[in-house]
Amino acid sequence: MTAALDVRPGAFGVRLVIAAAATLGFVAVYATAVLTARGQQIDQLLLEAADYGRPALLALVSVPALVVACLAVALIGVVSRRPRAGIAAAGLIVVGNVLGQALKYEVLIRPELDNAAANTLPSGHMIAFASVGTALLIALPPRLRGLAAPLVAALLGVVAWQLLHAGWHRPSDIVASLLLVTAVAALAALLAERPRTPRHGRRGEALLGTLGAVALVLAAGAFIASQVTEATITERLPLLAADLMLIGAALACVALVLRCAVPLRPAGR
Repeated sequence: MTAALDVRPGAFGVRLVIAAAATLGFVAVYATAVLTARGQQIDQLLLEAADYGRPALLALVSVPALVVACLAVALIGVVSRRPRAGIAAAGLIVVGNVLGQALKYEVLIRPELDNAAANTLPSGHMIAFASVGTALLIALPPRLRGLAAPLVAALLGVVAWQLLHAGWHRPSDIVASLLLVTAVAALAALLAERPRTPRHGRRGEALLGTLGAVALVLAAGAFIASQVTEATITERLPLLAADLMLIGAALACVALVLRCAVPLRPAGR
C-alpha cells in the first residue's frame, strides 16, 4: 500500500503558509513603494545614488537561457529518479517568469506621485536568476541541496546588489521579485513530495534564515540612523541599508525555499 501523506501544518500546510505570506509581502511592497509618494521618493533616491553599468552577469538572462534551465532541472529530476520534482522545478521557472512579466506590463501600474516613470516592479532579471536558483534546490536530491543552497544564496545576493548599483532597478522591484519567486516555489514544492523527510539541509536552512534576519535588522538600523543623524555623516547609509535589505531578502528567499523543499513525511512515521 502507498503510505498516506501527512498534511499537518508542519508538512503540507507550511508551504501554503509560506506562499500566502510571500504573496502578502509582495502586495505590501507594491502598495508601500509604488502606490505612495513617500515610497516612490525613497526608491528613486536610492536608485539615483547608484552608478549605471552593464554587469556581464546580468547579460546572461535571455529566453533561450531560461529554456535551457528548464530542461536542465527537468533532467536532474529524471536522473535522480524524482521526475515530479524535475517537472515542478521547470514549472517554477516558467510560471515565475511569465507571471512576473504579466504583472509588470499588464497588471501593475505606477501612478505619478513623485516622478513620472514606467512601472518596473517586479524585476525580470531578479526573477530569472531567483527562479532558476530555487528550481535547482527543488530538483536536486536532498544530499546535494544543502551544498547548493549557499551558492544559490550568494548568487542571488550578488545579482540583487548589481541590479541596484548598476542602476537597473529600484530596491522595491528586487525585493518584490524575490517574494514572488518564493511564493511560486512554495507552491511548486507541493508537486515535488517524496516519501520520507531527510535530515540534510536543516542546518543550512536555519543558518541562511538567521543571516537573512540579521541583514534585515542591520538594514533597518542603517536606515533609521540615516534619518536621525547629520546628513554629512550618513550620505551612504541609505544605500547601505538597501544593500543589506536586498542581501537579507535573498538569504530569506533561499531559506524559505529550502524549508518548502523538505519532503512530506508519510503518516505513521
